[in-house]
Amino acid sequence: MISISIITVYISVAFLSYITPGPDWLIISQNTLKNKRSGIISALGVQSGLFFHMILSVVGAYAVLLASEQTLIIIQLLGSLYIIWLGYSSIADTLKKHKAIETEDINESSSKSRHSAYLSGFIANVLNPKAAIFFFSILPQFVDKNSNIAHQILILGIIDIIIGFFWWLIFVSLINKINIIINDRKIQTKIELFTGSILTILGVLFLIKALI
Repeated sequence: MISISIITVYISVAFLSYITPGPDWLIISQNTLKNKRSGIISALGVQSGLFFHMILSVVGAYAVLLASEQTLIIIQLLGSLYIIWLGYSSIADTLKKHKAIETEDINESSSKSRHSAYLSGFIANVLNPKAAIFFFSILPQFVDKNSNIAHQILILGIIDIIIGFFWWLIFVSLINKINIIINDRKIQTKIELFTGSILTILGVLFLIKALI
């Protein structure tokens, strides 16, 4: 069994990883600026991605996948390209939605945006090599090798996902309140364009890093 002291330290490490700004921050912020529900849905997508990483870690797949440097580079390239696409599509959607006039079109766009909000969080996290490395190298540091390793990884992984979900609820609420306080469509649009641009730039930087 995992001791309480180890779990306490692990919770601290997991929480610090969440409050450190990264692509997930930008993706969830971007969706929250559309509406609070989209922000929460994208956060669910991110945590679903972590669940995917956890399952791979439990079955030992990462021992095979990350043993190859080429595999890791491919994951980094795919993740970088996806973040670039997210940034670009975010900018394009922000510009397009102001041209929507008919209510029917707006409702259809809103329905699709919730679906894309989940996928954007999920795919970005699945293709995030840092998430894979966390479950492959950092999480095992808290595992007792004399006990059932898969069972411990499952417990620690679920703890991490729960911590993250509550953190994202707080995060989304804060972003949403700021958005409501601003209550200026022009400023909100500029913020959306800014976060989309940062996502694109971040993706380009990740791409360059993967290629070097």
